[in-house]
Amino acid sequence: MNQPNDRYQVLHDELYTVYQRDTMVVALQKAIDAQYDMVKNSLSELNMSLPFTFVDAILHIVKHENIELSKAETAKAFYQELIDTLKALPVLELKLAFTPTYAQLKQIAAWWRDVTQVPVLLDIVIDKHVLAGAIIGFEGNMQDFTLNKYLNATLPQTRPS
Repeated sequence: MNQPNDRYQVLHDELYTVYQRDTMVVALQKAIDAQYDMVKNSLSELNMSLPFTFVDAILHIVKHENIELSKAETAKAFYQELIDTLKALPVLELKLAFTPTYAQLKQIAAWWRDVTQVPVLLDIVIDKHVLAGAIIGFEGNMQDFTLNKYLNATLPQTRPS
């Protein structure tokens, strides 16, 4: 069996944000629950809850790993392992002054992954007080790369009377 990161790489390539991860975790939990419901089907639950690219990535893993989703216990174990793997992914907190587009999220995540080789998820926080730049938090360290920091450091700290 491949390492968990290798096994789920195709899925990691589609996930960029904590929100996407959380949506996927809820859908996978529904798929687990569907294994014990005579009316529901786990793949139908995933198709109703997730975008096509996520379902396609999951099916790619199922096919590549020869996982038999028709067996309830096998499917449950796979879905639970996937949930645990998703919850273990590192998170990069990013404070911005604007709401990034999907393309921007994808580009930021791709850049970080290329530089660090770590499949992080972005936790975007919109802060209207951020001026030109971003505040980045990762593994307990916060770095301020904003114009605010530069201006506070270089301009005199005087207030008009």
